[in-house]
Amino acid sequence: MNVPHPDTSLHNPIVEEVRRIRAELSARFDNDVRKLAEHARTFEAKHAAGIAKGPKPCRSSK
Repeated sequence: MNVPHPDTSLHNPIVEEVRRIRAELSARFDNDVRKLAEHARTFEAKHAAGIAKGPKPCRSSK
């Protein structure tokens, strides 16, 4: 099944902002995903109280 490709010429400021931030982070960490991940772990350790946690898994009633 062929799905038409979305028109990439449309201006979407949210997508542009995400791409800009992604490019900045890539440059900041020399395009090295391991450096970025290490930075994220360090940031999470320093700011654990301010980072939202996901919902706790539900226990099944089996």
